[in-house]
Amino acid sequence: MKIENKIATGAVSVAALVAASTAVTAQDFTGPYVGVFAGIPSGSYPSVQDTTYGFETDFAAGGFVGFNLESNRGTIYGFEIAMHGTNLHDDDDDYDLQMLTDFKFKVGKSIDAFGSSMLLYGFAGASVASATTDNLDYSYAAFGVNFGAGVEYMLSDTISVGLEHTQRSMLGHYTEGTGVANGTTSFRVAIRF
Repeated sequence: MKIENKIATGAVSVAALVAASTAVTAQDFTGPYVGVFAGIPSGSYPSVQDTTYGFETDFAAGGFVGFNLESNRGTIYGFEIAMHGTNLHDDDDDYDLQMLTDFKFKVGKSIDAFGSSMLLYGFAGASVASATTDNLDYSYAAFGVNFGAGVEYMLSDTISVGLEHTQRSMLGHYTEGTGVANGTTSFRVAIRF
């Protein structure tokens, strides 16, 4: 009787420890989140004259907000809005590029890595931006599609860091033919709720 009780008590103790350790390490990527990014832009922006303006800055920064859900098979689905907060063209040139915004639909998979959770994901969506001439007498918009991939790593239950590349193809009002390519490779930090 005593041995059976000890075995039962030991089994319950082991089960409790496993459940507790799983709860501690089961950091997930579901729910709402907000964050900031900093990175390197590349490419060009379509102009009103069927030409392009190259991104002449070598730094981009901004913020993002999103929400993720997990399917019963472990796939992560999400939606995110990311907005550049920096002008992506030289201040002394003839226009300022503002409000470059990406709307992303994400699909990914969370894996255990290096003692925590890592999210590998891809995404696609739409992008929009506006440009204003230097003397503020004219503004115009560009629209397009985006796609890319990224990785995020949970540092704690609420903080994650990651790397992401967003590639875009954008058309302006007077742009003809194929879209103008540009992209951003960024380092990201997010707070999850």
